[in-house]
Amino acid sequence: MHSNIGLAYLRCCDYTLAMENFEKALQIQFVSLPPDHLNIATTYNNIATIYFESEENYERALENYERALEIQLRCLPSKTDSDIALTYNNIGSIYYRLENYSLALENYKNL
Repeated sequence: MHSNIGLAYLRCCDYTLAMENFEKALQIQFVSLPPDHLNIATTYNNIATIYFESEENYERALENYERALEIQLRCLPSKTDSDIALTYNNIGSIYYRLENYSLALENYKNL
């Protein structure tokens, strides 16, 4: 429920309320789901998006995208899954914004 509310706030660009709901969702997920559940990865991706879009806090965005990617790589059957590709793309975009083009390219090549 909190994830869906967070997504609605994210779409409305209300990043504060989106973050509050994603953090609540993550707390619930930590106690109710296995640690490698894909819903946790999705929530990390959503939190990273807030840091990336609203605050341009690339370090925090990168941390959350990398957490999501770790879970995705362990759980998804194919390394070419579209969720994994999207996360690599997002990580590449951060490195591109930071003008670290070699790391951006490395991540884009994983698409």
